Amino acid sequence: RLATQQKALQIVQEAFGLFEDEVAPEVDGIRIDRAGEIREFLDGSLDLNLSLEQIGRSLGMSVTVLQERFRDAFGLTVGEYRRQQRLIHAMLALRDKGASVTDAAALAGYSSSANFATAFSRQFGYPPSQVRR
Repeated sequence: RLATQQKALQIVQEAFGLFEDEVAPEVDGIRIDRAGEIREFLDGSLDLNLSLEQIGRSLGMSVTVLQERFRDAFGLTVGEYRRQQRLIHAMLALRDKGASVTDAAALAGYSSSANFATAFSRQFGYPPSQVRR
């Protein structure tokens, strides 16, 4: 019964989201105000380990609507965007503050420096150790 109520609330929430789409300003079919609001929230919460459900709840939308709006506006999933932004912050810490690779890995949310180095290399095309040189 609780699952049914939760699903009903989600449907109502998505219905209100669809109604908002009809009256909100759009550019190429994308609601700029909500997409920008999502990105602002994500940028302000990079250091928090929030689930998609927590992010959606904070923004008053379901995970499905959150992911669809974000992907439509920016071409990335929420997870891809958060990983990319964390890696950028880590790269800046390496370059501008002389942070160690271990510290930069922790800043980006990685407990393993090796996993961080792999993700960093995939994102930027060179290992984090080259930034510190």
